[in-house]
Amino acid sequence: MIPPRLRQIYTSDRSILVLILLIAAVVRFWGIGFGLPHNWCRPDESRIVGLAIRMGGGDLNPHFFNYPTLYIYVLLLLYGFYFFVGRLAGHFHTASDFLYQFAVDPTAFYLIDRWLAALFGIATVYAVYRLARTRFSRGPSLAAAFFLAVTHLHVRDSHFGVTDVPMTCLIVISVFFIVRSRDSKCWKQYLWAGIFAGLATSVKYAGIFLAAPMAIAHVLTIIEEKRPWREIIIDQRIGIFCAAVLLTFLAGTPFALLDSRTFITDFLSESQHLDHGHMDIILGRGWWYHPGFTLLHGMGLPLLLASTAGCVGLFFRDWRRSLALFCFPLLYFAFAGKGHTVFVRYMLPVAPFLCIATAELLRAFERPVSARWGKPAGRCASVALALLLAVPSIKNVICSDWLLGRTDNRLIATRWALANIPVGSTIFQFEGCRLQLNPGQYFIDKFDKYRASVDRRGNSSVLQGVVDRLVRQRRFQEWGFDTRLNTFLTDSAPTADIPDFIITEEAALKYYEAKSPELRAIIGRYYVGVKTFHAMDPDEPRNRYDQQDLFYLPYAGFRNVERPGPNLFVYKRRS
Repeated sequence: MIPPRLRQIYTSDRSILVLILLIAAVVRFWGIGFGLPHNWCRPDESRIVGLAIRMGGGDLNPHFFNYPTLYIYVLLLLYGFYFFVGRLAGHFHTASDFLYQFAVDPTAFYLIDRWLAALFGIATVYAVYRLARTRFSRGPSLAAAFFLAVTHLHVRDSHFGVTDVPMTCLIVISVFFIVRSRDSKCWKQYLWAGIFAGLATSVKYAGIFLAAPMAIAHVLTIIEEKRPWREIIIDQRIGIFCAAVLLTFLAGTPFALLDSRTFITDFLSESQHLDHGHMDIILGRGWWYHPGFTLLHGMGLPLLLASTAGCVGLFFRDWRRSLALFCFPLLYFAFAGKGHTVFVRYMLPVAPFLCIATAELLRAFERPVSARWGKPAGRCASVALALLLAVPSIKNVICSDWLLGRTDNRLIATRWALANIPVGSTIFQFEGCRLQLNPGQYFIDKFDKYRASVDRRGNSSVLQGVVDRLVRQRRFQEWGFDTRLNTFLTDSAPTADIPDFIITEEAALKYYEAKSPELRAIIGRYYVGVKTFHAMDPDEPRNRYDQQDLFYLPYAGFRNVERPGPNLFVYKRRS
């Protein structure tokens, strides 16, 4: 029988955890529909969603292994369920109807993807609480969960339907079982740790670094059991872990084995991409860039400093248990930091462990206060300190979510263009902005890739029918531009003519700005500006952007920004 007083405390703590999870859900779902139905507002999403749709044609081989395929297969199953429900409801009658909706208005498809990622983000908050409970009492563990719930980096990327947040969730769960294996020394903990490590690796390859904390935990277990050193390798528990990792990875990414040549080529290409820098944009090595930019603005200076102090405190208190807990983020940071590709999302797997480390600082702060003024005073002081540490991150979360909830500038410009540019006009757009002026234009542009997939199953007639339907509905003729020849292109062929309208952009992503002086000269000579759509001040020095990522929102600062998207300018050819 639990005493009433203890039951009350337990119920209160459980209510606090529910409140933290509710906060995590609100900040992750607020603005989750940003940019839709424009499907280029978060470029990496289109690749994942597109792969899932292509696999729906019957070929489950992605023929692309820069990402593993588990998350994409899960998305494919969800799309299959969406088609089934939509068919029962009368929204879709054929696969052609389903593809046509995806081409014309992919909102539902992207929302399914983003909701899945957001749910993984919320689950990570709970997983952090459970992992922290292996080291702390409920109070510091709740603080660790709260810190992740409002960590700007994690909240921001939980809005995006890509693989980083799901992988992070599975990593935290695997580390939970790795730490548990040190206490129970039971093969079941090894099995579960291996299953979730394999799942994490099958979502994104960085999960393979979970082998290191498992190895360390296993060696320490063998030492504590006073068993011979040779049993480190021959012990069946470590064999169970390795088998679980391999089998689970192959279950989620089977074509790594069935199409091993493509897998190896793409895997090595991804590794080289990390070293060389995205699009040859060099911002510095990750070892220096991530602490001074990614984590500083993604967590806030107080929380980052507190987590560093907490890490030191944990290692001094019990270095063996701390080594098993923090081996993964340390090893992962060492690997991810060696290259010049420094997307801020690369530090997502580190953030949960830093939040757990901050709980150690709170524990160390609460103990002397409780000893002098009593436990209620210590608890209140700890809560107050936790809120103060989280203030900069909470501020960034609110600013970011508020902007994500506003209409993207590209959507506003698209509505104006559809209402004001005559049907049949010729238009050139810079690649970065790409207003979607023709129904399903993005689908048509990617047609060859979709067709290559379904042709293997003999279903290309369905796809061809959708494309033909979209081509008949074109409102405008979209032209290209050859910077080598300094001429415009119609259907990839050079032309001496110039288009009726040109749409340009201006943003703070300096490496992605169109910098063709010849094209600018053509605009100045033959065109007149007819409309401007203002979204932000590109010269605001207090704003900080993830310069390697084609995402038109600040990572920090948020000064003089009205909405997502670049500034857009519409020019009309002089009569």
